[in-house]
Order: sequence, then C-alpha cells, then structure tokens
Amino acid sequence: MRKLNAIISVILTVLFLFHLVTGGLLLAGFDDSLYIVSKVSAFILLAAITVHIVICVKFTADTFKALGKTGSGYFAENGMFWVRRISGVAVLVFAVLHAIMLTGDNYMNYGFPQLMLSVLFVASLAVHLIGNIRPLMIAFGLGRGEKISVTVMLVLSTALLASGAAFCVYFVR
Repeated sequence: MRKLNAIISVILTVLFLFHLVTGGLLLAGFDDSLYIVSKVSAFILLAAITVHIVICVKFTADTFKALGKTGSGYFAENGMFWVRRISGVAVLVFAVLHAIMLTGDNYMNYGFPQLMLSVLFVASLAVHLIGNIRPLMIAFGLGRGEKISVTVMLVLSTALLASGAAFCVYFVR
C-alpha cells in the first residue's frame, strides 16, 4: 500500500504542476481556452487526491492504533510525521476553499480574501510537498536521495513561486 501511495503521490505532483501551469496561464490572461484544460485537470486531481487521502487516513489510523498499544507517542521524535499530516489537512482545507471560490456563478469575485486564501493554499502545498520529498525518495528505493530531493524541491519551489505570482498578477490587474 505504501508503494501505491508513493506512485499516486508522484502522479498527484505531476497533475498538480500541470494544473498549476494551465491555471497560472489562465490567471495571467493568456488563453481562455485553457479554462477547460484546467478544469479537467482539476477533476482528475480530485480523483487522485481522494485515493491519496483514503490511504493516508489508513496509515494515520494505524499509527494511532500502535500508539494505543505502546502508550508512547514520541511526538518530539516524530515531528516530521505530524508536519506531513497537519500540512496535508491544511492543503485539503485550502483546496476545498479554492474549489468553492472557482466554481459556480461567483467565479473569481472574492477579491482580497481569495488572494489570501490562494497564497495560504500555495504555502501549505509547499510545506506538504517539500516535507514529503525525502520519504517519497525512500519509498522508491532511492535512499535519502539528497541530490534528487534538492532538484525536486527547486522545481516545486519555482513552480509554487510562479503560482503565487500568478495569483498576485491576477488580483493586481
């Protein structure tokens, strides 16, 4: 199940980057036909995210079950585990708000609150993605994969910065 989650995580990251690029270009005012592409990628992302959430909830439940048996939480030693879980919940909350604000008749009519929620969404994604790179490398048998991790973090950070910039450009114009 961990390998399946690792594969889904890579698929999610690729889909996210694709959605980020098409949505960023749409926000920057390039081509309105990208709206359909962005929307379709969002629905595919939603399906993959749902599978990812189900698997992660099972892993977290297993952790709580083991915690109940041992009676030792080791919360300080497992800080990154909890950062991954908490940032995942934050991503979920902001993703739901993102979807609510970008659908229906009120599409893009929320002004500054939408900008703030969008920037917080990008920030929570950054924490979640960057915090999960090392375990993902280990899941694929790449050891700690420092060089790969740094490269992936650089690409993700650049993409997230571009996403944040696209939100700001949209709201400034």
